[in-house]
Amino acid sequence: MVKLPSLRALAAELSKYPGFEKPKVRLEQYLTDPELAARIAFEAAVRSCPMIAADFGSGTGLLLYALHLTGCLTYGVGIEVDEDAARVARRALAERRALHAIDVVVGDSRLPPLRPASVDIVVMNPPFGMRSRRGMDISFLKAALTVARGSIISLHAWSEGLLDAISRKTGCKPRVLHVGYQRIPAFLEEHRRRIHRVKVALIECRGVQGEKRG
Repeated sequence: MVKLPSLRALAAELSKYPGFEKPKVRLEQYLTDPELAARIAFEAAVRSCPMIAADFGSGTGLLLYALHLTGCLTYGVGIEVDEDAARVARRALAERRALHAIDVVVGDSRLPPLRPASVDIVVMNPPFGMRSRRGMDISFLKAALTVARGSIISLHAWSEGLLDAISRKTGCKPRVLHVGYQRIPAFLEEHRRRIHRVKVALIECRGVQGEKRG
């Protein structure tokens, strides 16, 4: 039986992980807060260990590396639309001797190159839709629901109508696992502070097979 690291130990290790070299505003590129990333990995690990996992919008590979650190990841695949981010991810994972268990694929997470119900867990921090990409997080969630046998652990900007919107637009019954704050560097014109704290909810949905198992 795998003994999971503590959330504090996971977050400490993830705080050393590299971010984006040149963050792209249109893709809302920023590194997931290490404490949130650690919690995502922990929640995934207690649900499926060992696991085959996918990360939609995997960026520089932080969440996949977090899963690797739990000792529960047997294979992971990241889907990332940005070739620059995918390159950083492969290099960072190779430097940490994790690339043998993780692939990073350049592609659109809304049309994932994965078979239905082909992974145990999907983890993700999808775009919140701060500008013209409104609703992108729901599109990612819809796609994730088609490939997950079990849970989707997903981070979303918090609002009072979030759970109703997810339920109405995806058909899943979301459950809030944690409410916290994501630190986002200023990159929009209206940002006045160097670092913004955005209230976020970590939610769980169940994939098609998971819903059938009840």
